[in-house]
Amino acid sequence: MAKSAPGKHYRKGLTLTALFDKFPDDKTAEAWFAAQRWGDRPTCPHCGHDDVQTGAAHKTMPYR
Repeated sequence: MAKSAPGKHYRKGLTLTALFDKFPDDKTAEAWFAAQRWGDRPTCPHCGHDDVQTGAAHKTMPYR
């Protein structure tokens, strides 16, 4: 079966060094992902309601 996509050699994206430069720590990465997901204010993905608790005590779920 022939592949129509170019090999890894031609793919564009971030290098590992650029990734670590962009996200030097977890807090920076989390802030970037939250901004990409919600913009200015987090909302519920199911109903769109914006009454979301931020800064929750559970470290792996900061938004509820």
